[in-house]
Amino acid sequence: MRSLSILLICCLTMLMISSCSSRQLGYRYAETLISWQAGNYVSLTDQQDAILREETDKFLQWHAETQMPNYHQLLNDIYRLLQTPEIEPEAIAGYSDEMLVYWQEIRAQLIAPSIRLLQSLDDEQVSELLANMQNRLDEQHERLQNAEAEIAEGNDMYPQQRRASRFIDSFRNYGGRPNNTQEEKINDWSMQAPIVNRQWYAYQQDWHNAFASALEQRNSNDFAEILADLFMNPEQFRSAEMNEKLAISNEKSLLLMVKLHESLTNRQRTRLTRQVDRLRRDFRGMMEQRNVEL
Repeated sequence: MRSLSILLICCLTMLMISSCSSRQLGYRYAETLISWQAGNYVSLTDQQDAILREETDKFLQWHAETQMPNYHQLLNDIYRLLQTPEIEPEAIAGYSDEMLVYWQEIRAQLIAPSIRLLQSLDDEQVSELLANMQNRLDEQHERLQNAEAEIAEGNDMYPQQRRASRFIDSFRNYGGRPNNTQEEKINDWSMQAPIVNRQWYAYQQDWHNAFASALEQRNSNDFAEILADLFMNPEQFRSAEMNEKLAISNEKSLLLMVKLHESLTNRQRTRLTRQVDRLRRDFRGMMEQRNVEL
């Protein structure tokens, strides 16, 4: 759902920027980047592009003033946590819950500017937007079918193997090369945690269909309420099966984090703390671009 409307791209872009070096991106380039990304979904008039830039600037300033200090404090907590040899699953779950609160705040902040921009689209633009969104979903469905073809050919563990491979790559990028014990823990987790690819695709498709129906009513008095419900409660489109699998997956993922934390070598721990410290410096630099002080 987060990649399924113009202004949600703003949020995705900012989340990406918040995990990248300010020397590479940063707030000063966000407006241009967001406009370019929006153009991949729908062709905007000059007036609409001006609206997007205006709303983007407001969003980025709000984000710098209200969200970035929270992220910086969270990084401080994680930095201290990396100095300890052990960690409880409840601590990791607490940080996850905290990030969900921030994500809800971002969702809420995007409602009003999304209404303003979406109501400015004509029928042709709406059709273009929905078609491009559906194309992205179709690409996801094609990848899903390719995975199922691998399973049909006898590779029953193909999704789990791909997931483990992606996780190991991420570990390598942030913590350095995992040792054999760590790779074994990651592979065990991937084999045990449920696969939700098909349910996730169905969830996104159902949200897209509801969004398309909402756009048909974009000039009605109820549009604001309808869009707010889609933005703030997209989980309503998740199936019971998906929720059950996600709960199991989250539990096993927490246990994996605990095991990996305990297995970190001194060299890996040092590399991770340096990564966190670099991000803290980058966050402070990005906030300075918006004249925000901690």
